[in-house]
Formats: sequence, structure tokens, C-alpha cells
Amino acid sequence: MSTEDYNRGRADARLDLNDERHRENCQRLDAIETKLDELVNSIAVAKGGIRILLAVGSLSATLGVAAHSVINWAWSHFK
Repeated sequence: MSTEDYNRGRADARLDLNDERHRENCQRLDAIETKLDELVNSIAVAKGGIRILLAVGSLSATLGVAAHSVINWAWSHFK
């Protein structure tokens, strides 16, 4: 075995090790992207829920004010 063969074998081993590390890193990045996608979807759902809650609350407040005004008008008018 020559020195060149030995060096070539070491380089191949390093490349194989780096390829394995690269594959592991790609798997980790894919897992992180999946988690981030889930987080973004959760935030979007929560944001939509808050908007609906605010819309329902605003509508309820408006109807409550309208009913209060009608009741006050009727109370003062029929006293």
C-alpha cells in the first residue's frame, strides 16, 4: 500500500463521515421545518379565533347598547 492509497483512503473516510453528518443535519433541519410549520399553523388558528372572539364581543356589545336604549326609551316614555 502506497502513501497515496493511504491518503486516498483517509480522504474517502472523511468524505463518508461528512456525508453522514450532512444527512443527519438535513434530517434535523427537516424536523425543525416541520415544527415551525406546525407553530405557524397554530398561530394562524389562534389569530383567527381571536378575530372571531372580538367580532362576537363587538356584536354583543352593540346589541346590548341597542337593547338598553330601547328599554330606557320605553321606560321613560310609558312612565
